[in-house]
Amino acid sequence: MKRSGRILAGLVGGSLGSRIGRRLLLSFVSCAIVPLGLLAVLALTSVSSRLQSEADETLRDAAKAAGMSIAERLALLESDLELLLHGFRARGAAVAAGLPPGVRARIERHFRSVAWVSCESPRGQSTVLVGEAFEDRLAPDSDCPHLEAGKTEIESVGGRVLMLRAVDPTDPAQGLLCAAVAPDQLWHSELVQRGGGDLFVVDRASGADLFAGNGRARVPQEVSRRARRDLSDRGAIEWVDEHGEEWVARPWQLYLVPRFGVDWMVVHARPTDALFGPLRDFRWLFVSATGLAFLLVVIVGLVQIRRTLSPIAQLRAATQRIARGDLEREVGIGGDDEFAQLGRSFDEMSRQLLANIRRREKTEAELVAARDAALAAAQTEADFLTNVSHEFRTPLTGILSSAEILQQFVDEDAEIRLEFTETVLQQARQLSRMVDDVIEVGQLRSHDARLERDVVPVGDSLRDALDVLGPTRAERVRIELDDRSLAVLGDRRRLAITWFQLLDNALKFSEDDTPVDVRVCRDGAEAVLEFVDRGAGIAAEHRGEIFERFRQVGRDLMTDKAGGTGLGLSIVREVVEHLGGSIAVESEPGMGSTFRIRLALAPAPRPAPNSVPMPAARA
Repeated sequence: MKRSGRILAGLVGGSLGSRIGRRLLLSFVSCAIVPLGLLAVLALTSVSSRLQSEADETLRDAAKAAGMSIAERLALLESDLELLLHGFRARGAAVAAGLPPGVRARIERHFRSVAWVSCESPRGQSTVLVGEAFEDRLAPDSDCPHLEAGKTEIESVGGRVLMLRAVDPTDPAQGLLCAAVAPDQLWHSELVQRGGGDLFVVDRASGADLFAGNGRARVPQEVSRRARRDLSDRGAIEWVDEHGEEWVARPWQLYLVPRFGVDWMVVHARPTDALFGPLRDFRWLFVSATGLAFLLVVIVGLVQIRRTLSPIAQLRAATQRIARGDLEREVGIGGDDEFAQLGRSFDEMSRQLLANIRRREKTEAELVAARDAALAAAQTEADFLTNVSHEFRTPLTGILSSAEILQQFVDEDAEIRLEFTETVLQQARQLSRMVDDVIEVGQLRSHDARLERDVVPVGDSLRDALDVLGPTRAERVRIELDDRSLAVLGDRRRLAITWFQLLDNALKFSEDDTPVDVRVCRDGAEAVLEFVDRGAGIAAEHRGEIFERFRQVGRDLMTDKAGGTGLGLSIVREVVEHLGGSIAVESEPGMGSTFRIRLALAPAPRPAPNSVPMPAARA
């Protein structure tokens, strides 16, 4: 019960939780519930009225049938009385003896007693013709219009029904035939039990109860007396007996006055439950079924309203999530109806929005990166110009200063002139190297830079670099060449410059008494060259900066700059990458550094087919 209440509360809450839900429920109630309710009320009223009329008609028909049966019985009894009258006129008191046995047996069965009653003194003297003698003396009134007209008169005396007939209507002195009707012939059981109710016969003139049925109804005396006075065949009476059972009765007036001179009323009574039980059962069943139908309709309506509102609530929640910036969650409306299609369209819209936002964010990030790169390039160019101007200014300053000093000396100061001349020459050479390095860097970084791709033996290229170093510095270099036939594709001049820059860098940052090792080996289709020094090493955070132009890590370019332009490693990386190789560095502070270069090996030359050795040249 609690669970059902929670479910119903959830349905009502889900349907009435929004304005559109309340509108739908109001429309549902006004367009469905109210018309159905009115139809149910009209149907109940109509059917109840029809069943009420049928029940009343059934009760009235039962009373009418009982009255018609009583009238038929009275007519049959009247015919027997006329038969006796004709026999009495012919035979007198011996009329019974002259009747056929069957007729006499029938008359004895129909009448308890038949007697001739004298209308002269002594009044009430009677002679029994059939049956038993009367208990009371009879003193019928001979001055009766019915008797004078030769008709049968019916009287009720002491609860008995008497039928009177004048022997000679023109001569009252002839007396009367008086017959006491046997009760079982007039109020027979079939008549009483007809319709499953109870029967009453009332003489409205005398107020006597002629027949009280089987006594089941037990009509209260005050109700019975009022019914005798006010009862008509168009009305009905109701009462409750001493046991609390409800009864309802319907009268029917017997039109016996013209024929028999009596005014009888037949009343047929039934228990209210028996008569109107089907009507009550119908009402209860109809109300129960209607109530269950209304409940089912309401529940189905609430379910449908909630089912209709659920996608709308999901869409509203989705719009709220989108307003908060959450575009990744889907609406999640299942099915194949219009709401499901709308939900899928909404999800597709969210995905498109998310994709557009991500593209926009990516574009913004790319623009920011491009801006940062442009700023970095601009800053690099600015630093480059600054460094170049500074690097150029230093030797130029030395040259200008030495030249000014030389102007102040006379020719006889030969040693001083030689010293400053050497200074001027040294600074000029340094300036020349810087110019060459800057030009080299500019050529390598230009978009149309092209390097020659010749087969260059690695050993020969290293010897070219040692020649540039000079004999004194070259003595500190130790070369380990596993295969002297190793050759790479490249520009021999630029490779020599590359090896020179690496060797110069290793010698410059190493102690004078420490060697520099060069190891050359084959690794698959690549030649690997390692330049190993035992210098101060490079910290991890500076390893990515050593290949930048005019960059000498761990030193101030203005105050603690090592010898050189700071372009050597930058030139090395440009040359190696232009040749399709790679360069990496391994270094630890205090443990020296290892620069490892990988270049593609040159393909081995194929021997010419059918080649013949050339004869040796003669001296």
